[in-house]
Amino acid sequence: GVYSSQDGKTWQKISNEAVGWIVGIDNILLGWINDSNEIKKSVDGGVTWTVAQTAVNNVTDIETSDSLILVSSYGGGYISTDLGETWTQASISGPLTWIKESNAFFRITGNGTERSVDGTTWTQVFNYRLDIIYNPIEEKLYGIGSNSKTYVSSDDGETWSLDGDAFITGAKLIWSIYAGRAIGVKENCLRLSYNMQEYEEIYF
Repeated sequence: GVYSSQDGKTWQKISNEAVGWIVGIDNILLGWINDSNEIKKSVDGGVTWTVAQTAVNNVTDIETSDSLILVSSYGGGYISTDLGETWTQASISGPLTWIKESNAFFRITGNGTERSVDGTTWTQVFNYRLDIIYNPIEEKLYGIGSNSKTYVSSDDGETWSLDGDAFITGAKLIWSIYAGRAIGVKENCLRLSYNMQEYEEIYF
């Protein structure tokens, strides 16, 4: 089912719909589940859902900017410019990341990391997988490569330079505006870092 919370502490079930992952754009929610080719859409905060598009193959990721919806799918993908009303097939596969401050999408391919501003034209910017975050304090992008190194970019991700050893690899990476540092999410702990190299761990 789908649950909602006003404070992150208490949760209320609002729908019995099977939706594993949810992203938002404007007042629209888009959802999908692993091993499914259905892109689901809600216009009432997740209470009711309809199938907005049925992809040819299973959906692997959905990412949104302020005006675009990109859908990654095995063997292809989709783009919508009208909040999921209509869809255009596109060559999009692999994990997606939208960095608002750089006005760019990034995706992981077999050749490394690619960048796009429209979801249609992609340029390879790095020859490793990069998990990318934006550091608002330094106003730079940081990426942790699959080679366990940290890289930094000052030109919105078009070029990257080595910054040092990474504080975490193979984990979900986010930037906390509240803590003012990077957080790597592992299976049973969090790693927190101010400089992308040194860290402290919190187990749960």
